[in-house]
Amino acid sequence: MVITAPNAFVSEVHDRMPVLLQPHQCDAWLDGSAGKEVLVPAPEDSLRRWAVSKRVNSSKAPKDDPELITEINAAA
Repeated sequence: MVITAPNAFVSEVHDRMPVLLQPHQCDAWLDGSAGKEVLVPAPEDSLRRWAVSKRVNSSKAPKDDPELITEINAAA
């Protein structure tokens, strides 16, 4: 995993983020023709977030349980 500074969206919750290559950058990255210029924060509109169950942190929760990514009412 390659880490970079967060974009504004991610900086609300963390001080770094993984580099997320755009689809058109993948071949160049893999063949070595792309350099550090692609190692930038993701565009602001490329990510979303929502509250999920605290079960997501449990090692006993099944990894393929769709409820682990289902949005919950965080105020509840």
